[in-house]
Amino acid sequence: MKKNIFTTLVAVLIFVLLSSVTAFAATPRVMLDGEYVDVDPIIINGRTLMPARQIVELLGGNVEWYGPLRQVTITHYDTTVLLRIDNPVVTINGTSIIFDVSPQIVNDLTKVPLRIVAYALGVDVDFRDGTVFIYTTGTIEPEQSIGVIGAPIIAHRSEYITLSFQGEPNTQYELLVWSAAGNLLTAEGLGYALSDANGVVSWTWLVGSRTGAGYQRIMIKGGDKNIEYHYHIKIIVD
Repeated sequence: MKKNIFTTLVAVLIFVLLSSVTAFAATPRVMLDGEYVDVDPIIINGRTLMPARQIVELLGGNVEWYGPLRQVTITHYDTTVLLRIDNPVVTINGTSIIFDVSPQIVNDLTKVPLRIVAYALGVDVDFRDGTVFIYTTGTIEPEQSIGVIGAPIIAHRSEYITLSFQGEPNTQYELLVWSAAGNLLTAEGLGYALSDANGVVSWTWLVGSRTGAGYQRIMIKGGDKNIEYHYHIKIIVD
């Protein structure tokens, strides 16, 4: 009888261990715009979850926690995202969307599905060979030969920025720029511009003398393919 009980316990233990391995797969590495970043992702039932504050702040956003409702509020430029622990309903700028995985608390950390973050904040995500690739600088595949072909990664306050974009020939594109605080800028030189016969279009604008330090979000929109291209420039205050 004791042997049977022992055998049963061993079988149950093996089942639990195998279930845990299935639910929590090997920890993937994370690469953001071509550089590895130090975050603590986990995979649960085939879904990648990341610490909310870590990943959102890396993407230039902010996270607030409200304990009584177990609610996470993410703000990123003009986007506000509301999530609740163990609830698949996510509200993005007032619109509710149901996802197939919920935010969870794991080891006292609030972990949010990367799929939700990517959807809400407009970044591209790919998973290959045990690595999660996150792209914020463009949503266009490189082989399409469409994207920024000349722009600074870092700029200083009170200097001019020139950004050149390779798009479709003789096509109107719109350049939108947000400040580090999340406000849409209206500087002269921004807005609509027409590409030349080779598809190249450029904008030049002045970084204001009172501009705060941080990452400015760049978006280029337009063309027959409804392009939406993202870029970031870090502003340095000397």
